[in-house]
Amino acid sequence: MVKTANEIYKILEKGSAKLRKAETLLINQKCTPEGEEMSKAREAGEINKSLLTLGHVINALVEHSGHVPYRDSKLTRLLRDSLGGKTKTCLIATISPSIYCLDETLSTLDYAHRAKNIKNKPEMNQKMMKSVMIKDLRFEIDGLKQELLAAREKNGVFIPRDHYLQEEEEKKAMAEKIEHMELECESKDKQIMELQELYNSQLQMTTNLSDKQEKTEQKLEEAENSPSDLEEKHMQANATIKEKEFLISNLLRSGNALVERALENL
Repeated sequence: MVKTANEIYKILEKGSAKLRKAETLLINQKCTPEGEEMSKAREAGEINKSLLTLGHVINALVEHSGHVPYRDSKLTRLLRDSLGGKTKTCLIATISPSIYCLDETLSTLDYAHRAKNIKNKPEMNQKMMKSVMIKDLRFEIDGLKQELLAAREKNGVFIPRDHYLQEEEEKKAMAEKIEHMELECESKDKQIMELQELYNSQLQMTTNLSDKQEKTEQKLEEAENSPSDLEEKHMQANATIKEKEFLISNLLRSGNALVERALENL
């Protein structure tokens, strides 16, 4: 928190010492064929070209275009980090209330309005030791030399040794993973076949018990029609039927449990 004007000025001076300023004169230079030298005409043409390219760059950044023409002019090359880069940028638009500067004022306001929609992503600069940077550059140079040598000899595409070893390890790990998955699939298939056979046997047993129940019911009907020992045979038949129904229900319950277990394993 600041309380006095002097404190504000101190903070502004401290911030301005860390800023990188880039002054741009966003004024369209008009060249007339009369009374101007060729150098001034060329300079005016370069300024106009740079301003036109700057407008294209701003439009591309605002519209999130895939290609931003930074390299089309020297001005946009210098402002590449400031426009859509990783730095904090302060844009100062200088305009005039005079009617004689109306075109320049409108053009400047148009630039400022479009540039206001550009979003930068500031990142802190990383400090790197000189020895580390030299080591990285030498490693990169060696890799480029080997790639160039392979390209000249036409012996295929050169891959650095570290990358090749890393790719081989990844391939080996992937092959082991695939083999493990295949073994696991074979084991699951074997379990499914065993459960299917068990289910078929239980189903066959249930069918046999159902046939026996039908025969027992037929015998019961015949016994009900016979006059001798009707009540005793009826009781025996009921007991047999209950026993068969109990066995059938148990078998069906166990068969359903086996089917559910097989589905869960899948």
